[in-house]
Amino acid sequence: MNASARTRVRPRKHRAALAVAAALLAVLLGATAMRSDRAAVGNDVGGAPEHPPAFWNVPAFAFTDQRAVLVTGGSLLGHVWIADFIFTQCTSACPMLTARMRVLQRAMPDPDLRFISFSVDPVHDTADALVRYAALWAPEETRWSLLRTEAGPLERLTEGMRAIVQPDGDGGILHTSLFFLVDRAGRVRGIYDGNDDDALHRLTDDARRLTHAPAAPHEARSRDALRELGCRGCHDNPQIAPPLAGIWGHDVALADGTSAPVDAAYLRESIVSPSARRVAGYPDTMPSYANELSAGELDELVGEIASLGGAAPGAAHAAHSVGEVDAPARTESDPVCGMTIRVTASTPYATRDGHAYHFCSDACRSRFLAAQRP
Repeated sequence: MNASARTRVRPRKHRAALAVAAALLAVLLGATAMRSDRAAVGNDVGGAPEHPPAFWNVPAFAFTDQRAVLVTGGSLLGHVWIADFIFTQCTSACPMLTARMRVLQRAMPDPDLRFISFSVDPVHDTADALVRYAALWAPEETRWSLLRTEAGPLERLTEGMRAIVQPDGDGGILHTSLFFLVDRAGRVRGIYDGNDDDALHRLTDDARRLTHAPAAPHEARSRDALRELGCRGCHDNPQIAPPLAGIWGHDVALADGTSAPVDAAYLRESIVSPSARRVAGYPDTMPSYANELSAGELDELVGEIASLGGAAPGAAHAAHSVGEVDAPARTESDPVCGMTIRVTASTPYATRDGHAYHFCSDACRSRFLAAQRP
């Protein structure tokens, strides 16, 4: 098993590590919430809002981004920046983090704000891999740097950031799903749960306090929400989300055992409340865009998806699961890393004692087979 395919470790072996991670997360998020609440109250000088207090200084680092530009802690001085930790082959936590990173970028167009994603997979996240990932998610976002790391410097960085990036004994990795807000002097001013909509709203508010930037009005944004939100970053990968092209007018099988026609009403609900009627066989990883899109933008996005093709309006719905005709959609747990995966005809698998085991990657499959050898 290699680090490029992991986001979770096996629970029995790493129960203590996960407990420590959960405890640290609770402490940090609790402190962040309290400090953010205090910052929103305002100080005694003219009622102006306070800045969120500092936690610690960002340790020194120097990594190259997807544009072959060297990014260091020093080069970011003078900028407010938001950071997360991801890797490009991840199909679970990282797409959610990157989707939320796109929401943050769209909500805060301040040209002086920077967005930094540190790769936790030095082996597989090559310069070409980072270029492809950036092009898939945000080809026109010049403020976003995806940094190619090295094992030793990455370890020192994560220790200094109090970030959980922990390899297991088999080459897997457990990594943080937090966002970090850093001020112009290189000090961490907030830590936010990347899976929590309310936390991301606090992050946006805190970042605006540090940059003194007003909120971006909906009407000032581009109408190409499909591109701006990075929807294809997930929906072009059948392991992460159902494809958008060709779904209009078809039926989709839902996780609750029912089905639904893909029409304007279903798409609107899926965008603002993605967990309500989730497509069967896909993990619950899509963030809600209820507070990110105006009514006009929501209609525009629905129209863009409809324009990608499908059954003619009013035609009978085709009874099949999106992305898999005549094949039941389902999810399973990778027996090596424990990650939830979508099982398709192309999913790596191996058989043992008459049972088929499916894997998130060829690397996990190889490690599984190696463990079976005498």
